Amino acid sequence: MTTPAQLSALMREVQERLKLEAPSDPSAEGVWSLPLDPLHPIQVRFDPGRAKLVLRRPIGTPPDGDQAKLHEICLVINNNWHDTAGLGIGLEGPGGAIVGFQDIAVGRLNTETLAEALAAFEYRAQALAELVHLRPETPAEAISATSLSMLGMRV
Repeated sequence: MTTPAQLSALMREVQERLKLEAPSDPSAEGVWSLPLDPLHPIQVRFDPGRAKLVLRRPIGTPPDGDQAKLHEICLVINNNWHDTAGLGIGLEGPGGAIVGFQDIAVGRLNTETLAEALAAFEYRAQALAELVHLRPETPAEAISATSLSMLGMRV
């Protein structure tokens, strides 16, 4: 069984490996904040019932405009979870900010695998931010193939 103390030690090792500011001590809810991007830190929450770490990162607030287009992008990304290593995208409520999320099993997690998973999650989150901040008048066919391929989606 993985304990919060073991995860805190692992988070410190990851912080050193990625040369980050020290992660926050976990809150009472077992949430660490890792500043891979200081403006958009990754929140890492331990879910002991599922033996998973849940990664969550703010992506940004989309420009005003066509909400249907934004919802379509969210649905396409979520439907392609198998191509994006399980990355999901959601809204923090009606008209709210976009967040990216992903689960990681803790069973065989070590410093190297967690550091790699966090770096890959951050990389994909940056691609999501590019998609989210498209102007509403941008035609769907103009969505950057690079952004989609950064997410792991076949283009």
